[in-house]
Amino acid sequence: MTDEVDPRPVEPVPPAGSASDHNATADERKRKVADQVRMEVTQGARVESQGDFDAVVATGKEVNHTVHLIATIFTCGIWGLVWLVFALTSGVKRKMISVDPYGQLLVQNINTK
Repeated sequence: MTDEVDPRPVEPVPPAGSASDHNATADERKRKVADQVRMEVTQGARVESQGDFDAVVATGKEVNHTVHLIATIFTCGIWGLVWLVFALTSGVKRKMISVDPYGQLLVQNINTK
């Protein structure tokens, strides 16, 4: 008895309840990613990276901790409460958009903290 791993790639399983088990063409998959990216951009997101069948889009911006530190020092610590709220609620929020071989669109939130 050996614990060898089968070197053949695993084929993706078609989604349950799909009308057909055919793979989507490359052009169909590219169009779905492009359409979703276009929708995200019209809602204020920016594209950080994009491939043929996936993309990463981001909204928001990083908190400028230097400015908040200076404001906290000048206000004798009072601004620190505002800084804490900004640090906990603000920042960049990313989504990964991808399309599987069957043409199913998947949008996932990426937790970067």
